[in-house]
Amino acid sequence: DGFTGKYLRNYLSKNKFECYSLRSNIFDKESIYKEICNVEPNFVVHLAAISFAAEKNSELIYKTNVIGTENLLSTIAKSKLHIKKILIASSAAIYGNQKKEAYNEETIPEPINHYGISKLAMEYVCNNYKDELPIVITRPFNYTGIGQDINFLIPKIIQSFKEKYKTIELGNIDVYREFNDIRDVCEVYRLLLISEEHSIDYLNICSGRLISISDILLAMETISNTKIEVKVNKNFVRSNEIKRLCGDPKKLKKYLNFTPKYELFDTLQWMFKG
Repeated sequence: DGFTGKYLRNYLSKNKFECYSLRSNIFDKESIYKEICNVEPNFVVHLAAISFAAEKNSELIYKTNVIGTENLLSTIAKSKLHIKKILIASSAAIYGNQKKEAYNEETIPEPINHYGISKLAMEYVCNNYKDELPIVITRPFNYTGIGQDINFLIPKIIQSFKEKYKTIELGNIDVYREFNDIRDVCEVYRLLLISEEHSIDYLNICSGRLISISDILLAMETISNTKIEVKVNKNFVRSNEIKRLCGDPKKLKKYLNFTPKYELFDTLQWMFKG
């Protein structure tokens, strides 16, 4: 029922999948077991997680992202169901701040915050089940779209321009990120589910297109024909800020022949008008 889950469910439903949203609490193994045995899924996409990297409740981050994943996978293993593929959403945050031009799947993880550490720990949990379950771990880089929570950067910027705020308070605007489109991310998940390729253990969901926050602000000035004064709020500047986070899409292109459909400017226009 989160941002990605809602988009993916709708997208897959339009592409010949019958989708079912797990209703059980991720911490209740018995409930998960009964529900999975009742549904008997062909595929599982695990998106239940704390996704906000700046979440301050570290206990909740680890409990949800690590223990929640362990509960799900141990339950699936216990069920003995013949599931074709299990997609687990990790994060590019596991790569940390290594000052590389682009991160590929062979880059040794060096997470620098609780969110990234929890996602790496989750990957290690998955490794315990790879001999018995058909697991593929995805590492999405930043993506956005209509309906994403206002806590996230792009929706916050979009709202400020839509409502014609005079000022906006941000953290460091000289950081560089990928900001891909949720609709492209959904297509990657669809391609992964139907792919007969069985040698994909880890996969970056990325475009390799890097942009600074300051350039996004300039793009929004063009789209909205509005200017906003940007104020740097020291409370929003993280001491462990990742300066550059760009993925290498070679593996994505090799195995799924995927090229993003949407440019960031298109995504920003869509969100502004939506």
